[in-house]
Amino acid sequence: MHNMSGQEFKDIIVEIDHTIARVWINRPHKRNALTGKIFKELLKTFKMLHNNRQIRLVVLRGKDNVLSAGADIEWMQQTGREGFIKNVLQSKLIADCLYHFFSLPQITMVVVEKNAFGGILGFIAAADIAISEQDAILCFPEVRLGIAPAAIMPYVMHKTKGLHLNPWIYSGRTFTARQALGSGLIDMIVPNSELEKNINELCESIDKVSSHALRATKRLVGLFRPPITFRIKTYTYLLLARLRRSRHGQEGLKAFLEKREPRWEN
Repeated sequence: MHNMSGQEFKDIIVEIDHTIARVWINRPHKRNALTGKIFKELLKTFKMLHNNRQIRLVVLRGKDNVLSAGADIEWMQQTGREGFIKNVLQSKLIADCLYHFFSLPQITMVVVEKNAFGGILGFIAAADIAISEQDAILCFPEVRLGIAPAAIMPYVMHKTKGLHLNPWIYSGRTFTARQALGSGLIDMIVPNSELEKNINELCESIDKVSSHALRATKRLVGLFRPPITFRIKTYTYLLLARLRRSRHGQEGLKAFLEKREPRWEN
């Protein structure tokens, strides 16, 4: 196994083990909350892995047994305060990162541990395989923050068709891995103590099949799902940029940081 992060990456770690690339979000002191820096580093990683024919499986995880608490609220608030163009570019970065992950020719897997909130749900939905420990908690908190789950929604709807998820999307309430399994957002849930064993078994199985057949099958599966178009991607990141700058967006993000209820005004 070798580490490809070197000095280039600060908040993610990339480990290549023969045919498997393990990509770790590495901000455990912030429960692996996502920032512009992380999205940039992930985007670079996915571009780097895209044409690597040796790699057949890309696994996305969070360090210290937690996937991610979602987008870093301070970063979201700061971005919303910046000029319109800068704000749009930060929103586009999220959309581009998700699209490049979704478009990888390799099989992609996301491992859900403890918490998966907000933006990380886009990666769960964009992955070919989402495996979760049974005690994991998920959440679409955006409406409680005065924004919308815009950049992630194409992938969430693509995978689940909205099945059983509306109560959680519209309320911002947490839901369980089992509820996520029922919607199709999660593919497999296993007892917490058996998570590593199941991941290793899956990785070993995928490692044994024909790499040519694997890529062909991924393309085949993609034929039967609607494409994520440029128009959809652009609409979602422009919406996110607009909402972050809005009065409700700024109030929701500020209230969260101040640990109080937001004061919504029409």
